[in-house]
Formats: sequence, structure tokens, C-alpha cells
Amino acid sequence: MQKLPIFLLLALFLPTSILLGQAQTLDEKREQLTNGILDDNFIYACKLIGWKLEVNSSWPFMTKSEKERVTERGKQVIEETQQITIDDSGLKELLNLRKDMFNSFLSTIEYYDSTALGNWHKHNAELNNLIINTFKDKNIEFTHLEGKKTIDGLTLNTLDVVLYKPGTKDVLMYLTMYTRLINNYDFGMTITYNNDSDKAQLLKMVNQSTFSIRR
Repeated sequence: MQKLPIFLLLALFLPTSILLGQAQTLDEKREQLTNGILDDNFIYACKLIGWKLEVNSSWPFMTKSEKERVTERGKQVIEETQQITIDDSGLKELLNLRKDMFNSFLSTIEYYDSTALGNWHKHNAELNNLIINTFKDKNIEFTHLEGKKTIDGLTLNTLDVVLYKPGTKDVLMYLTMYTRLINNYDFGMTITYNNDSDKAQLLKMVNQSTFSIRR
């Protein structure tokens, strides 16, 4: 289950705000990575799924302490609202960028054992339901649409969500999750945005992604 993006998204609606990223050098950005590499040209690569993309150099990388703080907070929300216990020990964080409170790029992988866990597409549908139900239980107003998107010739499942300001139809932010099983890894990347400029920058990173592993 791609839990990290869910935790981070839920953290947006919790009373305690997070610290926004500050300007970082290339080496400081590299220090925040626990999986994958970032080269001198700001090309990020994860060999486990053959994924590469050009990173917008102006976007701050989420720090390790920031990720730890908000994921724990968001995890608590899911466990309390859905009455479940989450084991995130197998989750691998990839590229996680956060420009400000509403504009971010998040990605993770987790090894998926289809023999033990069953059909991945069913699993992915359950993940979408978990997100939707958690938003409902937190009284967050939203609309959503499931679909598909082709990137570098691979079809990824998508979940598009529009989040509204409480009691209004004014948009708070937009969210899109992209998911696919690649090389037996449950891969997910999520973008959030609240303006056209950041949307364009985020979609450029998403759409220019390449995958050398095709299965």
C-alpha cells in the first residue's frame, strides 16, 4: 500500500502545521534521499523500477525529520478513523518534494507479493477506497474521479481528487495519484497543487518520467 502520500495528504488537514522546505544545495537535497540517486543534472533515478525523471531544481526536498513527523501524524489519523493497524516497515520512500503547504510531489514503492496479497488491481482499488473513506470521516469536502494515464508507454491508474474549503465550493487544492505494479513493486507518485504554475511544473516532471523496466 502506498501509505506515505496518504499520510502526508492527511497531515494538511491536521491542526499542527509543518515546517516548509527552505532553499537547499544539491548535496543537501541528496542527503534527504533514502532510496534512489540524484545526479549533477538533477536527474533522479530508482533502479528497482527503472524510473528516471528530471527534477525541478527549485523545489525543496522534504527533509527526513519532516517526513517522519507528518507521516506519523497522518498514520495516526488513518488508524483511528478506519480502525486498522498499519505496517509500513516495507515502504521505500523515493522522491518527495514540497514547495509549500499545498504544492508537492510524493513517491514511494513497496514490494508486492501477489501470492500472499492477491490481485494488485483489487488491492489498488481498496487503497482508493481507504483514501476516500478517510476524507469522508474527517469531514473533508471533495469530489473524485478514477481513470488511467499513459506515461512513457506504460498505463498507470489515476485517482483525481478536488478538495474544497470547508462549507464552500471554493477549491482548496487538487490531487492526482498515479499507481502501477512495476517489477513486483507497488509504485505510486502523487502530486498536489493549488495554482496553474505549480501544476505545470509538477505535470512536466510526471509526464517526462521514463521507465526502463516494462513489466
